Amino acid sequence: MKLVRAKKAIWIIIICLMAIGGVVYNLNRSIKKIDKSMAIIHVYNYESSDHKFKDIEVPEKGRTLEMVESAFEDYKKENGLDDVELRITTKMTSADDKNHRRWKYEYMKSIDEKNDN
Repeated sequence: MKLVRAKKAIWIIIICLMAIGGVVYNLNRSIKKIDKSMAIIHVYNYESSDHKFKDIEVPEKGRTLEMVESAFEDYKKENGLDDVELRITTKMTSADDKNHRRWKYEYMKSIDEKNDN
């Protein structure tokens, strides 16, 4: 009789541990989904020195700095401009990669920011 009770107790313990393991596994998967859904999307704004060209870089969405530079070169060619420069209008934050080449562009307040003040 004691042997039967011991076997039942062991099976109950095994079932409880499996249930706890399943809960922990699913909880862990849920937390990972939440982390992914809360990913930070970086948006970097650019503007020409004449304030007539604006574009954005969104690396996480595939909108690269190279695309911005290409669009800016097209803008210069289409308008016959040689003395216009591309400027970044987004300020660097502590989360940014300070060695990225985007920060080699001179910072300039956006014309929109100037009008807000």
